[in-house]
Amino acid sequence: MTSNTVGRPKRSRPTARKNYVLDSSIAELIAKQADIDGRTEGSQVEYLALVYEAIKQMTPDDEPFTFAAIVAKAGAIKAELMKGEGVEA
Repeated sequence: MTSNTVGRPKRSRPTARKNYVLDSSIAELIAKQADIDGRTEGSQVEYLALVYEAIKQMTPDDEPFTFAAIVAKAGAIKAELMKGEGVEA
């Protein structure tokens, strides 16, 4: 007999559950983009917050303002946040 793990793995870092009321067209846009990117709606909102923070941090530094640079900066911000919580990225 064999056993398989099903479902998604639990997150290794703590999360706080929040319920947001979004305009229905924005919620639909987030859901569509999450589906395209292979994320859940919650992780898509998290990703968008990271991208927004990356843009804010890059603007005063005159860094190259490309999408790839923004995504790289968002990854660095997430890694730094996770490191602060004692979790390896």
